[in-house]
Amino acid sequence: MFKYFQNLETIEEVRKTYNKLAFQYHPDLNKTPEACRIMQEINAEYQQAIKAVKSGESLKDTFDAEKAANYPEIIKNIINL
Repeated sequence: MFKYFQNLETIEEVRKTYNKLAFQYHPDLNKTPEACRIMQEINAEYQQAIKAVKSGESLKDTFDAEKAANYPEIIKNIINL
């Protein structure tokens, strides 16, 4: 679920991570073409992460790209049952 805010438990950890990411990807500091898009993703995810932590959800249950890479094969196998 979370790409940039993983394995965090407190609002303070989320805010510290956001500050690090903002310093790294903010378009005023990072002149790469994708910096603006990445910063928009970070901002949106930050809002979700704050809400999740406030409601007691864990950010430890994160998206696993390696497992997701197997999803098409798993779906294909299910369809062919």
